[in-house]
Formats: sequence, C-alpha cells, structure tokens
Amino acid sequence: MRPLRKAVTMFAARYVMRAIYQCGGNVTAAARQLGITRSHVYVVLRRNGIARVASSTYQKPGRPLHTFTTSPRQDEASH
Repeated sequence: MRPLRKAVTMFAARYVMRAIYQCGGNVTAAARQLGITRSHVYVVLRRNGIARVASSTYQKPGRPLHTFTTSPRQDEASH
C-alpha cells in the first residue's frame, strides 16, 4: 500500500489530467474548472513526474490520455 501523501499526489495529477483532457487541452480552462491557478496545474503535474502536456493528445478524437511526457523524478534518479 502506498503512503497517503503519494496516493493523494497521484490522484491529484490524474484528476488534473482528466480536466485538461475534458477541456480539449486548454490548461487555462481546466484550471478555471478546477478552481486553481494555471501555474498550480503545472505544479501538480510536475510533482507526479509529468514534464509537459503533449498538445497533440487533444487534437485528434480517440487518442489515449496517457500520451503525456514524463521525466524521472529527482529522488528516483539519485538511486
């Protein structure tokens, strides 16, 4: 079982990614829908190792939600 903090972080990132997807890739609209700032959207994604949102994910219907670009977390890279 994961520690609560990690589980909450993962949930938040998935929740934000879903909002971005539902807003057609518009991060500003997703942030507004979530009631947070646009910069906080990026903070939430970065905490879960998501470097940026691939804009092509939202331009074609039927594309999977998992085409986000990820980067290794600093704590994982040091091991």
